[in-house]
Amino acid sequence: MSPTDIETADQCGSYRRVLGLPVVVVPRSRWIVVRRVDGLVDAVVMPSWLGTKVALWLAMDQQLGPVIEHQQTARTTFVTGPPDGYEHTIFATLVRLNAGLGGSYIMLPSRGDGPSGDRRWLFLPRNGFRPAMRVVLDAVVAVSRR
Repeated sequence: MSPTDIETADQCGSYRRVLGLPVVVVPRSRWIVVRRVDGLVDAVVMPSWLGTKVALWLAMDQQLGPVIEHQQTARTTFVTGPPDGYEHTIFATLVRLNAGLGGSYIMLPSRGDGPSGDRRWLFLPRNGFRPAMRVVLDAVVAVSRR
């Protein structure tokens, strides 16, 4: 096992212990991912310009959980609790803003990003707090009206 592999495994373990996320390292890649688990973890993804506004909004209410910036795609991912159906009521707004729910996996910043560091933490909490998805979606709607 190379030093980079060991660092990736340590980073993955830290995400598990500190953030309480069900993370795994993708074999032969050094990418750390969260597998979306029903009832536990999900994500909301949006353009970075909107993500920055939403993060500031949530920080004011002390509702900010893990937030990842994807520099190459100019996207921001908010790690949240599970959906509750509310996302269907604001579907048109999400489409208009080029925002939506995450896919099957949530990519976390890791050694697998290589020297480009494509993913970075915009906000890395020190505990397992994840806001309810509805809280993040309400912030999306609120900041989009400003």
